[in-house]
Amino acid sequence: MVTAAARTRTRVDQYAELKKAQAQISELESTLDAIRNGGVDGVVIEGPDGPRVFTLQSPDEPYRVLVERMNEGAVTLTSDGVVLFCNQRLSEAVGIPTEAIVGSPFRSLIAPESIDAFRELLQADRREETRLEVELVREHGGTLPVLLSVSQIPLDDFNHGLCLIVTDLTAQKRAEEKVRELNAELERRVAVRTEELVVANKDLESFSYAVAHDLRTPLRHIHGFSEILDRDAESTLSQDGQHCLKSILTGVTRMEALVTHLLDLSQLSRQPLTRQSVDVKALIQQTVEQLTADIEDRQIEWRIGDLPIWHCDAALAGTVFMNLLSNAIKFTRGRSPAIIEIGQTLDSATPFLFVKDNGAGFNPKYAEKLFGMFQRLHRQEEFEGSGVGLATVHRIVRRHGGKIWAEGALNQGAKVVLTLEDLSSQQLSQSEGSNDRRGASHPTGRR
Repeated sequence: MVTAAARTRTRVDQYAELKKAQAQISELESTLDAIRNGGVDGVVIEGPDGPRVFTLQSPDEPYRVLVERMNEGAVTLTSDGVVLFCNQRLSEAVGIPTEAIVGSPFRSLIAPESIDAFRELLQADRREETRLEVELVREHGGTLPVLLSVSQIPLDDFNHGLCLIVTDLTAQKRAEEKVRELNAELERRVAVRTEELVVANKDLESFSYAVAHDLRTPLRHIHGFSEILDRDAESTLSQDGQHCLKSILTGVTRMEALVTHLLDLSQLSRQPLTRQSVDVKALIQQTVEQLTADIEDRQIEWRIGDLPIWHCDAALAGTVFMNLLSNAIKFTRGRSPAIIEIGQTLDSATPFLFVKDNGAGFNPKYAEKLFGMFQRLHRQEEFEGSGVGLATVHRIVRRHGGKIWAEGALNQGAKVVLTLEDLSSQQLSQSEGSNDRRGASHPTGRR
């Protein structure tokens, strides 16, 4: 017999079960509505083998397929760095299953040396895309260099998360390491080659100095004995003999001058470079006074304009101007008046000086030979010289880090443009452009 109390308890239990069933039905209806509306991407089912994730078809399915098939890793994080989603590409890159990555802090994948930088990234203002290179830890050891491209995304009406694109930098790092190795090897080879060239240049300079020095004594003997023979035996020598003797004296004189020039040239590289402020105009006026003392019979019009102050070696600058002005005087022989102009160009950030004359000039086709050792563009019978003067000028300019070139035309004069300022640390695009407009060549030759 069922008592009234028992019946009451049964109705209460049935009512509770009904309420529970209604709540479950309501939850299921909400879930189904969310699935229909695309609000649910997947369902986790607890089974005997543990939880299983089932991905559902939704309006975002095409984008999910795109993310899964892209070559880069893709990760979605909460604002505090917990992984909400990662694609298969990232899972394969680090060797960790996707289900093990989802729900874990992304920092667990970051190598210790990159943790601080990643933490700062999470705390930074992320309204604009940010990029950061980090190392990810692989499941079976080792690290993976990657570039994180981070941008902020909305998760719901109140919260924002992070979208990470993870680019594998392994190939790039390998290429950079290869480039570093090649550069190191190149630097090593350049250093070895430079050392070899320095040794070779020193040996060549020593040889040049020794040869030139050792030639002086026999040349003096030849010169001295030839003069004695010319003085004592002139009356007994035939006309041909006298001509031969004079040719010997002329040749020896030229040889002595050449030896002297070679010695001077070989000493240029040994002479220390002492830079100081040099008043170029005053230095040129001194040089002109020295040169005109020996050519009082020449009619020369000197035009000396405003000239710059150079930061250079004063003694070597004097050698440069002595050679250039001597050449201008020599190659204007036969002009009346000879016009020699010294001025500066005004279309360059660096003041370039020029020496211009109305002399014999030269064929511009051979301008590249103008500053070369022993190079001559005129016959010895026309204009004397050893072929070393402008080579000396070129070496002095090069030691200063400057630049020199020449312009001219046959029988229309010549113009040498130069600076002794160090151009190695200056931008020369403007001056080089003006040089090109003037049709200038930048040779290494002798006039």
